[in-house]
Amino acid sequence: VLDIHMPGNSGIDVAKTLNLLVPACRIIFLTSFLGYATEVYETRHSYFILKSELDDRIDAALSKALEDRAQEPRLRFREGRTVQTVLISEILYLERSLKKTVLVLCGGKKHFTTAKAEEMLKDVPPSRFIHCHQSFWVNVDKIAGMKTEDFVLINGEKIPISRSRKKEAKEAFFAQLERQMGHS
Repeated sequence: VLDIHMPGNSGIDVAKTLNLLVPACRIIFLTSFLGYATEVYETRHSYFILKSELDDRIDAALSKALEDRAQEPRLRFREGRTVQTVLISEILYLERSLKKTVLVLCGGKKHFTTAKAEEMLKDVPPSRFIHCHQSFWVNVDKIAGMKTEDFVLINGEKIPISRSRKKEAKEAFFAQLERQMGHS
């Protein structure tokens, strides 16, 4: 639950940062000012509550936030002897190396599995990840920019684009930009 009107950064600015750094975080905005109702749509959030309506709306807001989180697509894989589940929105990229796939998450955490990336992503819409190199699949929502030889991710990390996949990666990247522009 995030207040919008705060000293320093607004709750909307904090929400934008949370959307990037902790995509699985569900935000419920709370404010006394109805004028913020349209500005919150610059962020991913679950609910907007006026403080005067808090008691009447908090249960519905919490239910909606939990429902939003439950519906988000996930990857399921075996890591050692356990089965892990990771929200797709938390994944920066997958890297295949030495018969293991490494899932690198937004917060820096890594998961290791023997499952092949192609097999893990078979039920994920192809527009969610770009296979930009023999060993790399990048989450399109985590790409901050594209250079000649690599993608630059939101955390500043660079992921190589191979010559053989450059045309396909470039087309997928620009298609994603068009989708984002259409939703702005």
